[in-house]
Amino acid sequence: MAQARAEAEAAGEVWEEDAAPPPPPPPSKKSLSLDNLDLQDTVKLQVQLEELMKKKFSQEYSVINVDVAGSVKLKEGEKPETILYSFGQFHSFFDKSMEKFGGRLMDRAGDGIIYSFHGPNNADNALAAAKFLLRHLDEFNRTKNKFTKHLVVRLGVNTGMIIKDEKTEKGMFFSKVIDIAGHLQKAAPPNAVLVSEETFNRLENKGGLVQFVHLAKDDIWAYTLEEFARK
Repeated sequence: MAQARAEAEAAGEVWEEDAAPPPPPPPSKKSLSLDNLDLQDTVKLQVQLEELMKKKFSQEYSVINVDVAGSVKLKEGEKPETILYSFGQFHSFFDKSMEKFGGRLMDRAGDGIIYSFHGPNNADNALAAAKFLLRHLDEFNRTKNKFTKHLVVRLGVNTGMIIKDEKTEKGMFFSKVIDIAGHLQKAAPPNAVLVSEETFNRLENKGGLVQFVHLAKDDIWAYTLEEFARK
């Protein structure tokens, strides 16, 4: 035994008796079984989860739904390359108009786009972005639009609490706040914006907005910017 140990040490090997013992296996984790929770523990867990959802994921956003009105007729008789180019220009114009005021892309589907505004003054920032887009629309149609017809848009703005995770993929947000923004967009006049009561109530600057229509489906009043409604 002594000779074997001497030979091992001479060869630079660790003798088995001197080797560090293997680490103990990690303690087994017991899986949480909801079936084992009593009523009091269940209520506590529910409260904790609701508080976590509100604190970590539920935050206030203003949402803009933008849609190209009459897009089917807009494309009629146009070459495929013209359609591809012009809609690429449309999307670039929309994105830059929103980003200028802190808007971020939430979803893009067909001719409709949804943008979100977060943080202080999110309602004012969303309305400012809508104004900017509408005020520069004529210039865009003159310089960037290659269709024979002018681009016509409708916008809807709504504000409320949305459960949102930055890791969530675009197009995977589901909220009544977003739905109502879509309803407002559909009810808006051409080249105009409709703003919900929720957004209107949060605005620091309500200048230029007038009550426009009652949306029976959502039981809310919608407001519009007078400068565009008159056109």
